[in-house]
Amino acid sequence: MESNLKPVQQLGILTAMQKMVKAKTDEVRRQVEADMNARFAEDGIDRQRLVLDGEEVGKVSLKVKEECYEVVDREAFFDWLFDNGQLVQTHAVKKGCEEEVWSLLSDKPWLFECEEEPKKEFAKTFERLGDSIVVSGTDVIVPGVVPAKAKPNGIVVTGCKPQQVAPIVARLGGLDALLLGDADESKRLTP
Repeated sequence: MESNLKPVQQLGILTAMQKMVKAKTDEVRRQVEADMNARFAEDGIDRQRLVLDGEEVGKVSLKVKEECYEVVDREAFFDWLFDNGQLVQTHAVKKGCEEEVWSLLSDKPWLFECEEEPKKEFAKTFERLGDSIVVSGTDVIVPGVVPAKAKPNGIVVTGCKPQQVAPIVARLGGLDALLLGDADESKRLTP
């Protein structure tokens, strides 16, 4: 069939197919990610074999972001950071107070908004020790924080080589069946 089509016609067909494949991929990816997030929350499983017509062709893995710590007592944590010289403060002038700030500058600190955070290099030294967070290489327990739970952050599909998957899809009714929903119920892509 391809030899009977001009390149511009092939481009039109392939562009339409690309749009259909992308739309279906996005829809199915959202569904698989939601299912895997739920399963991870339930039992901690973060990967799944990808089987087509009884043949393993790849796997789907949940990307899991592991935070080192979670702040549970902000006051204790920030007091400790301050006491140890590891607190970064960022000051910003509140809206509408700009002119007054120039005249009073440091006499009226309530004119300032202040954001606080640990020094980034210092926070990188935090590590889990049992149910606590410690400063790496010490037995100093960081107050006000606990080890954080892993959080799902998307999925990754590996494997699925076209030369392996294409013949299986053809046996199961072809790409049009998958994209347009015309697949015979007896021909499933899963075991």
